[in-house]
Amino acid sequence: MWHNTLQPVWIYSTGFSFSKLRTFDSSRDIIVIMKIVQIFWFYFFWHYTLAWKDFLRVVNNVLWFIANYFSIALLGKTLFSPWRRLVEHGGKGTGQSYLAAFILNFISRFIGFLVRSVTISFGMLSLALTIFIGIILAFAWLILPLIIPVLLFSGIFKLANIL
Repeated sequence: MWHNTLQPVWIYSTGFSFSKLRTFDSSRDIIVIMKIVQIFWFYFFWHYTLAWKDFLRVVNNVLWFIANYFSIALLGKTLFSPWRRLVEHGGKGTGQSYLAAFILNFISRFIGFLVRSVTISFGMLSLALTIFIGIILAFAWLILPLIIPVLLFSGIFKLANIL
């Protein structure tokens, strides 16, 4: 059972009247303060340990998605394959039909090479952009806990200068 020992704590219940001070048990005050300190400790522990694991997992998933969305590995293996597997076979016995098949197959492979290389280029550009954004977000994540008190105190000082 909590006992009210009527020790004044400087928390006002209503307005700014000194006559209406709320009183709490000192052991209860210590427990409340300890829980507040624990909240900050748990937040910093989460922010700098567990959240980093989640952040790296999310960035890894996004990189995996982009690599698979653009099929970079598959397109790299089939870079010189004919476009849409369009292949001509030479005719029977005539050199001209073999030459025409060779030219059409070369054009099909060249078009396939161009389309695949452009797709791979866009995929690599997307991967590089994702890594760059991930690095910027990682640095922002490092300094976010420092920005909050700075903004809080700068707002208080500006408010004090206005009043």
